[in-house]
Amino acid sequence: MVQLRALARERKVPLKKGLRKAEMIALLLKPPREEAKPARTRKAPAKQPSRARAPRAAAAKAAEALPTPSPFPPMPTELPEAYGRDTLTLLVRDPWWLFAYWEIPDGRLLEGWGQLGVSAEEADLILRLSDVSNILYDGTNAHWSADFPVYHRVGRWHLEANRPGATFLAELGVKARDGRFLPLLRSNTVLAPRVGESPRLAAQWIRRRGREVTEIAPPASVKGPAVQPAARPAVSPEALAEVGGPTSPPYR
Repeated sequence: MVQLRALARERKVPLKKGLRKAEMIALLLKPPREEAKPARTRKAPAKQPSRARAPRAAAAKAAEALPTPSPFPPMPTELPEAYGRDTLTLLVRDPWWLFAYWEIPDGRLLEGWGQLGVSAEEADLILRLSDVSNILYDGTNAHWSADFPVYHRVGRWHLEANRPGATFLAELGVKARDGRFLPLLRSNTVLAPRVGESPRLAAQWIRRRGREVTEIAPPASVKGPAVQPAARPAVSPEALAEVGGPTSPPYR
């Protein structure tokens, strides 16, 4: 048995445990199996890029190198003097001065001259400032108004109103020699601040229960010291020009 197992190891015949002598001899007498040789595989030839695709690849790389066009228009290097839009805006500088900037296209001026039936030499471009405090303005019922002649369809000016606490509105239009005025643009309304403290010094009390107001007491008859208006500061035309825009000419 020992000799049979040694012979099996030489011939590389696997033997299981518990085999009898006759079974070992039968396994050793069997012809050895031939190992299957691996089949030879032919390597596929490397694909060479076709000549037709080479120009396309080059064109695709060139397109990637180009900058992507922006969907937004290019930014101007300098701000334009005009934008071609109807614009008239009124701002508050202090209780006595206002600031206005405007733009009116040539087409609107031609319409205004045609409606008045005059030529450009027979009408002036006017910026009218009106006091519209506590009224529903209809173009004719202003408490006070002043006309400032302007000489350019695009401009900005400091306007001297000298009416603290009033509500103002500006209109830009053409005025004929006979006094007829045709407004072409109208601005927003602004409220000039008051000068000094409020003259209303009487105390008024309310009673609340939670978030509800249950009673409003009448103002107490308490007299406070008289409020003196603040002195108007002196402003030179040069200082106004530095703030932005020339001083308006005397109104008429």
